[in-house]
Amino acid sequence: MRSRVLAIAGVTWTEAVRGRLWLVPVLAAAGLLLAGPRLQSVDDTGALKLAVVSVQVVIGFVVTLFAVLVGASQLRRDLDGRLGLTLFSKPLGPGRYLLGRWTGVLAIMGGATLIIALAGAVLLAWRFGGLPEVRATATAVRWDAVTAVGETLPDRDRRSSGMLSGAPGDGIRWHFSGLPTGRDLEVLVKVAVQGPDPLDPVRSCLAEITASPTAAGTPIVLALQPGSPYGGATRHRPAVPGKVLMAHRDAFHRDLTNDYCRLLLPAAAIGADGRAVLGLTRLESTTSMLVTHDAMQIGVDGGGFLANLLRGALVTLASAGLLTAWTLLLASLANLGVTLLGGLTLFFAGSALWTIQDTLDYERPSQVLTRLLVLCRDAMPNFDRFSISAELAAGHAVPWSVVGQAWLYYGTYSVIFLSLAWFALRRREL
Repeated sequence: MRSRVLAIAGVTWTEAVRGRLWLVPVLAAAGLLLAGPRLQSVDDTGALKLAVVSVQVVIGFVVTLFAVLVGASQLRRDLDGRLGLTLFSKPLGPGRYLLGRWTGVLAIMGGATLIIALAGAVLLAWRFGGLPEVRATATAVRWDAVTAVGETLPDRDRRSSGMLSGAPGDGIRWHFSGLPTGRDLEVLVKVAVQGPDPLDPVRSCLAEITASPTAAGTPIVLALQPGSPYGGATRHRPAVPGKVLMAHRDAFHRDLTNDYCRLLLPAAAIGADGRAVLGLTRLESTTSMLVTHDAMQIGVDGGGFLANLLRGALVTLASAGLLTAWTLLLASLANLGVTLLGGLTLFFAGSALWTIQDTLDYERPSQVLTRLLVLCRDAMPNFDRFSISAELAAGHAVPWSVVGQAWLYYGTYSVIFLSLAWFALRRREL
């Protein structure tokens, strides 16, 4: 069975090469290299984010185009040319044929993705003098509030955020586990700072950040990293030795490179079992801090940017594989025009599920319409489920676990659509 599936996949690849489909990713890569240096933003940071998103957008456009066109057009050609009568006869059968076409289209999209990704890496290295830094982060397994007199208040309600206000000296302690040992790590911190009046322009608060292997251990005051985007002296406030000046950063600030205060976590502050307790103490009474569970993170090795870009491309390929299976199903039932329209309809509808949710939340539709919208929301594949472009632009690594989740989610739909396409072709053969 495997050899027959691979044979059909090879035929799919050969037909695409003969049709000069390879020109599409080559031209897209060339356009990216030509237009990339002209991307403008308010600063270099914004331009870098825009360039990263542009690479992902070009990859998404090309693989979506191939997913809608290649497999469906080849299947319709075989059906309309009566070639299917020969291909679907034993020992091949429609199941192996469909799986071979699907695998071949995936291989074509994978090759196109590799071409564009390499071009994007060249563009970023050329434009910005090197590839962007990507970080993976570890979050705390739990956190506790600590009063100014040293009393610990465990978070039994599993709150996602907390407010530090009133007299100075209160703070939060985050408990980490499973950290790498024997080497220094990086601490990433951000909080939302508020003044006593909503109109008060106060946007910073003096704090102390410490770490120790255990809650009972002697805390070590963490030093600010030289490359930290903030935390030291400003035009209005001088630096205080051993303290950091926390700037206001709300939930919309997610860039690990520019929105987080960065400090050095020495290896001595990490236990032999990979545990560490990090604390943040507020030192000013004129301001308050809104702290979230993930306000304190520890940076670990996230791999190179190109490796993360390719892992992000695998997520995009998973969604494109779903779209390929859907168009193969439609091509088994209708002509090429209907297939293309149906493929694009599913893609655009699955990319705008947020409009359905907004309608359910704010418009208060009738009961019948509500049930219909809920059915569409729950049954339709969500092509924006994994926001890879935003994650890479913010400096977040793309772990293999996300790739696995994407293939499990989109692969389930692919199996369903391919099964329905097999049934349709079996009925057609009869």
